[in-house]
Amino acid sequence: MSDPIPDCIKRAKKEGFDNVWKDRSGKICECYAHHPEMHAKMREELLELIKLAEDDGVVTAEEQKEIDAFEAKFLKTADEKYPVIAPAAGPELKGRVLAKKGPLDFKNVKERNGKPVNRKTAFDFENWGQNVKNKPAVAFYPETKIGAQNVVKFAKQHGLRVRCAGYRHSWSEIFCEEGQVFLSFLTEAQVGVPNAPLKNLEPPSMCFGCFGRGEKITEMMFIKMVSRSTDGKHASVQIGAATTNDQILNWCLENGWTLPLNVILVEVTLSGTSSSCSHGAGINFKTLSDIITAVEYVNVNGDIEEVKDPKLLKTAAGAFGLLGVILSVTIRMDKMTYASLEPATEDAVKAFPPPPGYPTPRRFKKQTYSKEDVQKFEDRILNTYYNEFFWFPYVPKMWIHAWKNDGKKTSRKLVNRNEERWQRFTSDVIDAFVPLTKGIPPYLRAKMFSSLAVGNLSNTKETVPLADALHFRRGIHNYRVMDMEAEIPIPALENGKPDLMVCRYAWWDAIWLIEKRRKTAPVQIALELRVFNGSDVHLAPENGNLWTCSIEILTNESTPREVWLAFCEEVHEAWKGRYPGTRLHLAKQWNELRYKGKPMVGYYKNVMMKDQIARFKKGLRDIGAIGSKFTLEDCAERFSNPLFDQLVFS
Repeated sequence: MSDPIPDCIKRAKKEGFDNVWKDRSGKICECYAHHPEMHAKMREELLELIKLAEDDGVVTAEEQKEIDAFEAKFLKTADEKYPVIAPAAGPELKGRVLAKKGPLDFKNVKERNGKPVNRKTAFDFENWGQNVKNKPAVAFYPETKIGAQNVVKFAKQHGLRVRCAGYRHSWSEIFCEEGQVFLSFLTEAQVGVPNAPLKNLEPPSMCFGCFGRGEKITEMMFIKMVSRSTDGKHASVQIGAATTNDQILNWCLENGWTLPLNVILVEVTLSGTSSSCSHGAGINFKTLSDIITAVEYVNVNGDIEEVKDPKLLKTAAGAFGLLGVILSVTIRMDKMTYASLEPATEDAVKAFPPPPGYPTPRRFKKQTYSKEDVQKFEDRILNTYYNEFFWFPYVPKMWIHAWKNDGKKTSRKLVNRNEERWQRFTSDVIDAFVPLTKGIPPYLRAKMFSSLAVGNLSNTKETVPLADALHFRRGIHNYRVMDMEAEIPIPALENGKPDLMVCRYAWWDAIWLIEKRRKTAPVQIALELRVFNGSDVHLAPENGNLWTCSIEILTNESTPREVWLAFCEEVHEAWKGRYPGTRLHLAKQWNELRYKGKPMVGYYKNVMMKDQIARFKKGLRDIGAIGSKFTLEDCAERFSNPLFDQLVFS
């Protein structure tokens, strides 16, 4: 992984480094971070150039020559010595207005009613996964669209970047960077601390734009019916960026509509999950981003625009915040139907048959499977609405959650409020208990958790509303984990059906490696698999797949970081060895990993996602050519961060 950035770099950045040459700074920072022998001289030269440029706030032609000379003198040497680490230079900076020095001017950052947008200027940011930490220049919490516009205009005025933050289950470095602008439509008071349930967002009933219980309503907290199909079975529904899945679920149950797919968590916002290309499960479904029909956002100029063109939505619906600040998304919903749940706990070999002749680990040697077991496994994927498989490390059983959408109408809820509170409480207890188990050998700790998990999962057959079935477990956001997810392409057989042998090999390869490493127990929570469709969204890792085998590995915080990351790299290489088209989920742990000794970001940029990134950038250009004009470089300057500088804009 990367070497820590030395103090001299932090000082240089504090004195204006990032605010002067944003796009090229990515390459310069890499040289700084990895080449100690160059620090002192580079800093001296750099600060001289900054001083020249600050005289009038604009990079003149002569100053540009100085910058070019700087690059030629130092970066060429670095590229030759460290070709893997140093990324390519970013967009040209000629004529770009530089960041203003001195105190930040907040006088125009106001809401619709003229009051200042709520903000913090002494703010230490830490993501849910606790692997991204920084100190933004300012954190804003706008409650109106005008407030969000004024935040972007403020950032433009001061030469700063804006990144929106979501909540829960976040690992990759997609957040605001040091010294830039953090924006959230929910405050810490609303979402609670990371290991607590959401506060004041549990209304007994909901209507359009009304959430009850005295909750402070904002302009981005709403659900609005836009249109219905003539047969009454489908609808377009606009959902504000501050609206959580919990609120959407309650609205759906109250009004008889449902999303066709969703993530399990209710403690997240739809705008956050869709913009990061998240997905559900089911052989016939793509990602959340693929069912978005409109994106309303604040662009680089602080203007509100909307994307509805299906071709452009392939960029806008899963843009990871690079298009702008999302205010709302319009999504396709279906009339409520009812899920016939048939969860089951079974022997691992019978539930998920290994490939013929596959050498299963010793734990499973006494288990066998038949042709009927193979047919049942395939039926659970091909002939159901939803499919999901769980194996908890070092136990012989696994849990299957596969069901059809053919139940009779019922008002029963899968999880009532008392059950939900209990599930959240137990997740809290487990999260608090994990640090106390560090003295227990890793293998025993993992097996203890697995035994508890298998024993506590329901095997009850029941019928519930589809919207409720999609969120079958509550409180999992309270249990902090480390998480890597791979999306493995599934090709078609000669008969046109998915080749599910891909899933069988990938699943048992992972189990085999987990068993092999049981002394250090790198995976202490679960191995989880879902099969779904591909995606048309450019930055989705499933882009171009016919079908996708999605495998997720999760461990707890007691697992040493170096053990976890080494295993992630090992199992990723095993999957890539069999299925070269395997890609990792960009919102989970991936960018800190290496592939065959090389940084993952460079590999994805130049190999695995090269074509998709090119299409995404073209989409940004095409969107920018409409309405309030902006360029690709404008998006990089206003909404990017170091990770996306390297992956997309360099």
